Amino acid sequence: MLIRILIGIALFMWVLMAPLPYRLSLMQSDGMQTHEAEIAKQEFFARKAVDKTAMLPLSDRKRKDALRQYAQVEWQKQNYGEATKVYRALLANSKPDTKRYDEEFAQDERAMANLSRDQNDFVNAKSYFQSAFTYDKNLLAKDDPRLARDLNNLGLQTYIEATSRDDKTEREKLMQESNHYFEDAITIYAKDPKLENALATVLDNQYLVLRDLGEKDRALAVKAKSEAIEKRIPRLCQTP
Repeated sequence: MLIRILIGIALFMWVLMAPLPYRLSLMQSDGMQTHEAEIAKQEFFARKAVDKTAMLPLSDRKRKDALRQYAQVEWQKQNYGEATKVYRALLANSKPDTKRYDEEFAQDERAMANLSRDQNDFVNAKSYFQSAFTYDKNLLAKDDPRLARDLNNLGLQTYIEATSRDDKTEREKLMQESNHYFEDAITIYAKDPKLENALATVLDNQYLVLRDLGEKDRALAVKAKSEAIEKRIPRLCQTP
């Protein structure tokens, strides 16, 4: 018994005296293993759900939910090809109602847009964001905040695309296009005080565009508006 106690004390002292970087690396390694184990567990149950619903048609809700869950896990693993394949299948088999809004269809289109962006496929990313916006615009009220969300997505995607261009003229053209999307999103969000957090996010994005366009005064004015909102409503993401 005494030997076990002495061994335990020795191990404890070794941990305390070990160099801090080494102890941190052990903690980080343990954290990574825990995260990987959690992802592996999620993938196991996601695959199980997919197999369980394999005989159901793709139009069945249980089947679609199982596939979306599986695609999300593969996305987390950065297995973009598999996640993309699932969402493409879901969209290919979707027949959205032209009179009744289908939230799931719109979500799948945005998922494909974000997946494309994660793979630096800017053309498809913008195409899916534009498609989602067009669908929403045809079925939602003109001041619906979901339209502002779509416009912000388009503005951000166009800005990312602009920063990847070397040609100055082409880059500036895309920056101006991005700014127009943000302006339209701001117009919608500004109508509802309850949406100030979302408004501040778009203002932050617009600030980046105006800054890169060299419009310093306008950029600072936009930044001031965002900071004023932050003083009233603290946010996790602050103005850059």
